[in-house]
Amino acid sequence: MNAVSFTAIILTGALISEVHAVNLQPCVQQSDISAYRTFAKRHILSKSFDRNSLQEWESYLRLNGLCGRQPTQSFIDAKAKDVKGICKTLGRLIQDAPQSQGNFCISQSTMRVYDVKSDGRCKITSAKGVDKRVVVRCAKVGKTCLPIHFEAYRNQTPSKTYCS
Repeated sequence: MNAVSFTAIILTGALISEVHAVNLQPCVQQSDISAYRTFAKRHILSKSFDRNSLQEWESYLRLNGLCGRQPTQSFIDAKAKDVKGICKTLGRLIQDAPQSQGNFCISQSTMRVYDVKSDGRCKITSAKGVDKRVVVRCAKVGKTCLPIHFEAYRNQTPSKTYCS
């Protein structure tokens, strides 16, 4: 290998490391408002209805165009401002997260999360609500840090560092 090739490999590695470092913190990655709107539509409950009724869950999914999206869908039963707050002072970075998960934040307190299972179309087979911490990927939308992706809670531990 000649010196030019070796130098190119070193510089490429340094650039890749720098690109990955940019996404290690929440709200560095840029996104557009549609990413937050899609997240909110798919994961924040926006209507009041009987959460114990499978028929009402089916109606909710149909009304919001969410039928058949995933066999199990998760919905957060909290105010949008509280979910948005996870990306600010209501959330912390995940402790010991792999570098690929550096822009994930975890709520400091629990929220009610419903896991709704369907047959792949819109027939709801179960809807179970549990109080647990909420994990989201945060990105900068305009000048605001907002959640853009829901991640399953797997007993991740919050660090002492606020998300932004």
